[in-house]
Amino acid sequence: MKIISSYLRYVFRVIILSSCFSFNATAQNLVPNGSFELNDSCPKDIGEISLARPWVSPSIGGSPDYYHSCADPISSVRVPLNGFGYQYPKTGQGYAGFYTFNLIFQDLREYIQVQLTDTLKANHLYHARFYVSLADQFQYTTRTIAAYFSQTPVSSGNPYVLPYTPQIINSKVNPLTDTLGWTLISGTFKAKGKEKYLTIGNFNTDATSDTLFVGGSGWGSRYSYYYIDDISVIEEDTVTHNKSSSIETPLPNIFTPNSDGTNDVFKIKSENLSVFNLKIYNRWGLLIKELKDANAEWDGKTNAGLECTDGVYYYMLNALGIDDKQYSEKGFVQLIK
Repeated sequence: MKIISSYLRYVFRVIILSSCFSFNATAQNLVPNGSFELNDSCPKDIGEISLARPWVSPSIGGSPDYYHSCADPISSVRVPLNGFGYQYPKTGQGYAGFYTFNLIFQDLREYIQVQLTDTLKANHLYHARFYVSLADQFQYTTRTIAAYFSQTPVSSGNPYVLPYTPQIINSKVNPLTDTLGWTLISGTFKAKGKEKYLTIGNFNTDATSDTLFVGGSGWGSRYSYYYIDDISVIEEDTVTHNKSSSIETPLPNIFTPNSDGTNDVFKIKSENLSVFNLKIYNRWGLLIKELKDANAEWDGKTNAGLECTDGVYYYMLNALGIDDKQYSEKGFVQLIK
């Protein structure tokens, strides 16, 4: 009876937590334990993703990691400081991590897999989203992180590339370079029907992976490794899906951040964007500000909070609409106080 009672409590907690991470009050998240809060016990070492039940590794030899604040402070899987870097969860107390690229062992991969709480319906639209963060110790990015939905659990007898074509692939305009914050990966697809399992990782070979060396040295300079958190899959409202995205052009080319209440910020007006990345450079080509929220505004200060001087600044904008329309804009804006 104790075993049955414990299991029922676990199921109840999964249902409650899944509903908390739904996109809205009427959309149910089909991913159990999508924020990696629940566990059978606190992680003690790397390779213990199965503690965050019902998540597993689909590859024999693959060993995705589980991080939680309940881990021993001197362990390599504690939060926020761990063996691969320093990162707080996107929400809650836990997250997972996996290798997505490896220059030493060709096509070496790690994946995480979970059984959904319900079977997908044929010809219905589903929206998947999750957040990743590049671990500090690793100097290669992998833009081709993706999600694959299948009717049965996928598995492999080796820790290499899984031979499947994912339905959700990170956009080419969405760089996954951030080590300080979390970057959203999302997309919508039409189910064939009876899909029950979700697998996340890099399904591309080394030759076809979109990677970038972002600098650094040491053992991590030949690998790519990401933390992952807040995974959700919902059935999408067809009306919402049919909305179109837009960016109002021409973009502003002057603003006056002098706190007089008029034209104090540089803001790009847009609608229905799922990915937004705006980088602002000074005249020497140094990145001084980066915005990742379509509703964000530049107030004339650097990422460090320092006041920028008067002058001309250059921007590069990459964005993706919920209708999969891609945007790429570049130009200049003049700052006058």
